[in-house]
Amino acid sequence: HDRSLQMNDVSKEVSMSRTVIQFNSNRSVFSSVKENQLQIWDVPTRKKIVQRNFQHNITASPDRSGDRFLIVEQYNQESFSDYRLHQISLQKNSIYTSGVIQSTDSTMRAGFGGCECKPAPYNDNTWICTDGSGTIWEISGDALSQKRLLNIPDQKIVKWEYNTDGTIWFLTQNTNEENLLWNLS
Repeated sequence: HDRSLQMNDVSKEVSMSRTVIQFNSNRSVFSSVKENQLQIWDVPTRKKIVQRNFQHNITASPDRSGDRFLIVEQYNQESFSDYRLHQISLQKNSIYTSGVIQSTDSTMRAGFGGCECKPAPYNDNTWICTDGSGTIWEISGDALSQKRLLNIPDQKIVKWEYNTDGTIWFLTQNTNEENLLWNLS
């Protein structure tokens, strides 16, 4: 029994970077991102169901159900802090694209790179994101509204994971380059 998936049709322009893969909670679908190229795969059938190239580099994450995918695109037109949010719904066969968002105190700093989003374990159509600072964000709904969940001053979130009970564990680094381990439950 062959259990492999062949990742094909990757543009030659994106061949120098590594592919980032992210599954939904029951591992029925996953997103594959390489620079500006998104592929969405159905695991049971081992078939690619979406391929789309964006103008700029992206990150992508399925929601808990695997129906919706959040895409954060570094926009970099007006300034290096600009970005766009996109949402693909497989069920509705649709894509929503926000206007250009500029990083402020009430929005993520996603335009700078370092943005990482994962499906929220408690809701469909909701993601938990970090932006390379000490802030954890929730992005939710069809309009992709942003809400700050937690901010740790003078810290940079380096790595973070969910526990099976929904607790978020994250490793931060302070201005003295000391590593600290936190949890949010």
